[in-house]
Amino acid sequence: VVGAGTGLAPSAAAFVTALTLLPLQRYLTSATGRFVDHDRFVAVAEVEAFAAQVRGGQRAPEEIEELLRTAQRAPGLRLFLARPEGFWSDLTGARVEPPEGLAVQANGAVIARIVLGHDTARARRRVGELARTGWVPIEVSRLRLALRDALGEVEASRGRLAEATAEERKRLE
Repeated sequence: VVGAGTGLAPSAAAFVTALTLLPLQRYLTSATGRFVDHDRFVAVAEVEAFAAQVRGGQRAPEEIEELLRTAQRAPGLRLFLARPEGFWSDLTGARVEPPEGLAVQANGAVIARIVLGHDTARARRRVGELARTGWVPIEVSRLRLALRDALGEVEASRGRLAEATAEERKRLE
């Protein structure tokens, strides 16, 4: 099938060579990236370590905004969460107007937006990479807020039910 006259021999040889050299190319890209853009490499490593600590239960996921500020060196950076109830909030749960900014996605849905104090193309690329690395703590923060709100609603409902029961008992007496 791969004869000298078919023209497939050079293509097959190039394919095999590419497959052989691909791991070397990845290693060299990673190694040079550490030296060329050392700050980005360190920032991504910090976010990866934080995400691992959140998964291990050692840190609170709500610390992600401060970590992104530090890693990005952007004190004006803000993180806003898309709540499952259909509104936007900050990490404390306070409602905010729908923000403009870099979208953070998980499973194809926008779960958060990051608003930069100093917005440049380089800053957007870098914070985008940090957000892709740290999407798990962002999602956990979002879901914890929703759970806290739902728990508050259940407690309020239970209080109303206890109050209504007490009033009914008084009425029956």
